[in-house]
Amino acid sequence: MYKPPPPLPGGYLVGDEVHWCGKGHMLDDGDRVVYGEKGEVVGPTTLEVYGRVGEGVAVLFHGSTVWVH
Repeated sequence: MYKPPPPLPGGYLVGDEVHWCGKGHMLDDGDRVVYGEKGEVVGPTTLEVYGRVGEGVAVLFHGSTVWVH
C-alpha cells in the first residue's frame, strides 16, 4: 500500500521557489550562490547537516549541479 512521504519542514513544497538570503557561498561543484539568487525546493535534507537530517529542505540553484541542504 502506498504511503505518502511526510510533509517538508516549514510548509515548503517540492517545486517552491526560494531565494538565497546569506552571504555569497561556494558550492561543492564550484558554482557560487549570491544573495537573492533563486532556487527550487527539491525535497527534504538527506545529508546529516548539523545532526538534523530531515529538518530542512534541499534546494537546487539555477546553473548548479548540487543541492544545497
